[in-house]
Amino acid sequence: MTDQEVAFSVVIPALNREATLGRSIESALAQSHPPSEILIVDDGSTDSTRAVASRFGEVVRVIGQPNGGASSARNLGVECADAEWIAFLDSDDSWTPDHLTRMHAALEATDGRADFYFSDTQLAPYDGGEPTRVWSDAEFSIEGDWELADDATAWALLRIQPMMLQSSMFNRAAFLGSGGLLPRVPPRADTHLFYAMSLGRPACAVGGI
Repeated sequence: MTDQEVAFSVVIPALNREATLGRSIESALAQSHPPSEILIVDDGSTDSTRAVASRFGEVVRVIGQPNGGASSARNLGVECADAEWIAFLDSDDSWTPDHLTRMHAALEATDGRADFYFSDTQLAPYDGGEPTRVWSDAEFSIEGDWELADDATAWALLRIQPMMLQSSMFNRAAFLGSGGLLPRVPPRADTHLFYAMSLGRPACAVGGI
C-alpha cells in the first residue's frame, strides 16, 4: 500500500457550532498527513455554522440536511465521501497534528486489513479535575505503535469501550456494510457501531492520542 493509494475523508457533523467549528477544521487542515477532503454536514444549524465552514474555501465541502441528529449527519457524510477511508472528528473537538500520520502508518503496516483503526482520546477536565484518557479509563493498552486484532470482540466487550468515533478511522465500505450509525439510539449509536464492527471482525488500535 503506497501513499498514492491512501486517501482520507474527514467527516464533521455540526449543529450550531459557530464558536468551535473553526478550531476543528483547522486541526484537520494542520495534519502532517493531510486529508483529501473535509466534509462538514450541517445538521440544520440556525447560527453561522455554515458561514464558518465556508471561510476555508474549496478544501472544505459543506453538506446540509434538516436536523436529524449527529448519527444521521455522520452517515450522510460517509455516503457523500470520496475516499476509501473515513476519519471522524466532532465540531467541538480537535486532533493532534500527527493523528492521520499515525493512522496512515498503521494502515500501511497492516496492509489495511482492519475494518477500522482507533487511537486513544484525551477528554477535557471535568468539574475542575485533570484531563483523562479513554484507554486508561478502559484499562486498555497496547505494546508498540499499533496492535491488530483479527477478532476485536474482547476489546468491544470491555467494561468501557476504548474506541471513540472522534479518534477512529473506518473503511468506508465496511462502515456502510455494517449499516452505519443508528439514529434511533442517539445516546448509544457509537457503542452499537463498535459492537457491529468488532464482534468477530478485525480492528487495529493505534498508539497516541
